[in-house]
Amino acid sequence: MNNDKIKEEILRVIECSKEAPTIEDIALATGYSRPTVSKYLALLSAEGKVSVRIIGPAKLFKKTKEG
Repeated sequence: MNNDKIKEEILRVIECSKEAPTIEDIALATGYSRPTVSKYLALLSAEGKVSVRIIGPAKLFKKTKEG
């Protein structure tokens, strides 16, 4: 699958979530493995398209204005 399509899917899940989703939430919604989702979230974060909030062991993601 195309890298951009994976990023778009992840962004769509984040955007449609009522609350900021975790890596696990995104993995379940997309069907991708947690390591794959984590890799693409790191790329999206580096691009400034998502922000991360760490609460205990959980990382919560939300779309930025640029995303």
